[in-house]
Formats: sequence, C-alpha cells, structure tokens
Amino acid sequence: MSKEKDIQKTIISWLTIQENAGKLIFLRFNSFSGQIIRANSSKGYVKNNKKGAPDIIIFLPNGNYLCAEIKGYRCRLSSDQMAFKDKVDTLCGYYQVIYSLDELIITIDLING
Repeated sequence: MSKEKDIQKTIISWLTIQENAGKLIFLRFNSFSGQIIRANSSKGYVKNNKKGAPDIIIFLPNGNYLCAEIKGYRCRLSSDQMAFKDKVDTLCGYYQVIYSLDELIITIDLING
C-alpha cells in the first residue's frame, strides 16, 4: 500500500506528460497555513488555499474539469473536503477521491467518454 505522497508524485509525473502532450492542463495545490516573519521582523499569518480544496484540478477537453483529492489507502475526506465536494457536485463538476494512478486514468477516460 502506497503512501499518499508517493501516489501524488506518480500522478503529478503522469499529468505532466499528458499536459506536455496537449491532452489536459492541471493545477496542483500545495496547502500551507501558518505564522510567518516578514522582512521587517513583524509577524503575520498566511493561508494559501480554501479549506477543503482538492489536491489537483484537471482541465479536460470540452470544458470538463476534475477535482482530484489524492488519498492513501483507507484515508477519508475531512468535513471541509466533503463540503467542497458538495459545492463542485452542485455546479455539475467532477470530484473524485483518487487512490492510485490507474484510478485517475479510468476516471479521466470516463469523463472524456
């Protein structure tokens, strides 16, 4: 059973190849929030994503998109991730929890028809 970071690394490599071939575009979200110290030595707080945002958004042909949340074996969505998924579902988008590269490829093939 693969760790989540290993699955993500494999998926990002595959998506990069697909993007370079002109088959899709993807965005990877690295979530971070925490305290920072500015150049003037003052403290601040930074947050770069909305709570629950997926790991990757993949833009596919014909205007379709897939929000992909990459998880390791037996990992589940948080309540924030479930809320984000519900919003995507309401807007007729695609949101999928992905546990492997094979599962991502199958999901993209199903979306593309």
